[in-house]
Amino acid sequence: MLNNVKQLLNSIAEGDERAYKTLFYMYYPRVRAFALGMLKNADDADDLAQMVMMKVWLKRDLFDGVENFDSYMFRLTKNSVLNFIASKQAVSI
Repeated sequence: MLNNVKQLLNSIAEGDERAYKTLFYMYYPRVRAFALGMLKNADDADDLAQMVMMKVWLKRDLFDGVENFDSYMFRLTKNSVLNFIASKQAVSI
């Protein structure tokens, strides 16, 4: 699987939308589940998972050199969740 992800990332860096779609279906459920565990709200977890996956597409040229994409994705998700929580708290103050 590691080799498969590297190949997908290389293709995504070149703008291959089919490769991105494959990566999306591989990671979206896991990113959403991780976000749900932290947020405890399904709608917020859906929104956040979509934002994380959108970041992957928008910054696709940066992921070509990432060695451990699983760790990168979950760090990206965790940071996105923390930013999301902070922004919600700032709005409610």
